[in-house]
Amino acid sequence: MIPAYYKAPRTLLAILPLCFLALFFLVPVGYLFILSFVEGNAFGGAHWTFTTANYTGMLGDRFYIVIAVRTISISLIACVLNVILAFPVALFAARLQSVWKSVFLTIATVPLMVSNIVRAFGWVVILGRRGILNSVLQFFAPQMVLRQHLFSIQAICFGLLTITLPFTIMFLTNAVSGIDRKNIEAAESLGATRWGVFYHIILPLTKSALASGLMVVFFLTLSAYVTVTLLGGPRYKTLVGFIYDYSATLRWPQAAALSFVLLGIGLAFAGIVQLLVSERKK
Repeated sequence: MIPAYYKAPRTLLAILPLCFLALFFLVPVGYLFILSFVEGNAFGGAHWTFTTANYTGMLGDRFYIVIAVRTISISLIACVLNVILAFPVALFAARLQSVWKSVFLTIATVPLMVSNIVRAFGWVVILGRRGILNSVLQFFAPQMVLRQHLFSIQAICFGLLTITLPFTIMFLTNAVSGIDRKNIEAAESLGATRWGVFYHIILPLTKSALASGLMVVFFLTLSAYVTVTLLGGPRYKTLVGFIYDYSATLRWPQAAALSFVLLGIGLAFAGIVQLLVSERKK
């Protein structure tokens, strides 16, 4: 048993971060939640009169529904692309020796050392009408008409992948590395194909890491602003873009309500992923 005089300092150590979390996270979030239920002022700010119009106005407006569907679609596309691209990389990295695996993972995380703005502008240079991609294509096909690859869903997904793919690779590499090689060898000795080994051995044993990676990817892409704005332009604005617009024009109640709609979408996705993982465990 731990003596009582040892327990007290540990409790005190836990109080400080909890107070910090409550003061700088829970209090602002609570204030925003209250603010989302008050009337907005036509000249900016808020009238402290209770109303649900900030939510009902958005949920009943087809325009906001289209924006929400677009936001969710971009995040889901990013999740699918991350899984497709990260799993082969993780399977390759897991076979490397520990030294080379560390080197490989360090290289894979290099994009995280660069600012999101710099990465987004890098894609602007590559995908622009006079960018690198069109220059290379025109070199091999001089008669080709130059296309604008920017300001599209594809450009947004390319940009988001440079942000999220390193996280997914790290999650899956650690999970695959933890699988006992004997399980895979036993399945292969019984005649299992590579797809069978992946589906029946690797995938079930990595589903927790996959779920964590998917949630991180979804949350990061759901709240991405700079990358979506630079690569998508005004035509492909997401909910975060409208939250910024409302904040810039001092329409705080509308911005707060839209923020909680975004938070609700993220929590719903996390709940669905956790439900699927728990069902698979049964």
